[in-house]
Amino acid sequence: MPSSTWRGKVGVVKPTYESGSLVEFIRLLPDGVGVIPVYLGLKEHSERAYQDALPTYDLRVAELAKIGVDLIHPEGAPPFLIRGYKAEQEIVRNWEEQYKIPIVTSAMTQVEAFRAIGMKKFLGVTYHQNQKLNDMFAGYFVAAGFNVVAIEGMPVDRSQAESLSSEETYAHIKKIFFKHPGADGIYL
Repeated sequence: MPSSTWRGKVGVVKPTYESGSLVEFIRLLPDGVGVIPVYLGLKEHSERAYQDALPTYDLRVAELAKIGVDLIHPEGAPPFLIRGYKAEQEIVRNWEEQYKIPIVTSAMTQVEAFRAIGMKKFLGVTYHQNQKLNDMFAGYFVAAGFNVVAIEGMPVDRSQAESLSSEETYAHIKKIFFKHPGADGIYL
């Protein structure tokens, strides 16, 4: 029987046990690409939890490399955003040198997507009420070469974010967008 992963295997490090984004990720992939998920087990969305996550990312990346995947995708932008653009580049470079496997983080894919569509000046909207975290996120993107109008949190408890309707999310984003005119894109 032919292999269902004849094009290759992507190893993903999922920060939480929520399954929605994994399902969507798999749906986007072409036939023949397999996905091997491992989990970080992040339970708290705070600066401390994001800082403390790196050693577990190290372990999960090593685990995926040992399995023999063709690409590693450590997901979860905040643990990398708070470290800054240059620090993230160094972390990834070290992993790639050690494991000889291409690695791309969520934040790296976001930067490349912005560049691909020509977005230079954007507004960010997050679920984080902690403005210090949002400012750290903005610092990452400024260092990556973008003009960040603002990054603001929506007035919702992070634990309730997954249960917001599309209409509620849209209303929050629209309100923040009109508060900060001049952006050529919105980062969520």
